Amino acid sequence: MIKTRIKKINKKIKKNENQLKKALMEKEKMINRSKKKKYTEEDYLYEVQVLDPNIKRLKSIIRNLKFRRNRNEFKLKRKMPSVCFGGKKNLRSDLETFRFKRSRRMLIPGRRQGKYSN
Repeated sequence: MIKTRIKKINKKIKKNENQLKKALMEKEKMINRSKKKKYTEEDYLYEVQVLDPNIKRLKSIIRNLKFRRNRNEFKLKRKMPSVCFGGKKNLRSDLETFRFKRSRRMLIPGRRQGKYSN
């Protein structure tokens, strides 16, 4: 399940990076226009109101997706903790105490407001 999440996140990252590249190329074209003195007021407004916020938004989306991917990769590397209520030492040395401790109850605190709390 986590592997499929990571694949989807990678696809989203690639898609957003491609959009970011296109936006940055468009920004370069605008810069070249301004150097050639063929820059109009509409070009300026387009750059300030559309391009710059779009670039900023895409960069933040990519950062958040990379963070999410790293967190999921960490979950993949981490092993699920195992619980042995009798204790490993008792299992190896004394089987009777192991069985006694294993059969004891474990209380999990619940919410007091809940219907069936502990």
